Amino acid sequence: MSSSPQDVSNSVVLMCGLEFGISHRRRPFWLALSTRVAPLELHHHDVVHFALDELLGQMENGAQNEMINRLRRHLEQVDRTRSKS
Repeated sequence: MSSSPQDVSNSVVLMCGLEFGISHRRRPFWLALSTRVAPLELHHHDVVHFALDELLGQMENGAQNEMINRLRRHLEQVDRTRSKS
């Protein structure tokens, strides 16, 4: 299955926004992770993929309600941060 130019463009915009958010707010953490996995290269999409796999694993192991509650708290915090801007 191939991607249309619009799909690729949307992905680039999404990844650029993600890169800025992670790099700007969590740079020291990002640098520490990159150093600890060296010589392997760490990319933002790797972290997102890893986090989603971890979330799925926890939800499959009976922690679905806890994970949903934590995600909800995170989204509420993001909402509060956005409304202050």
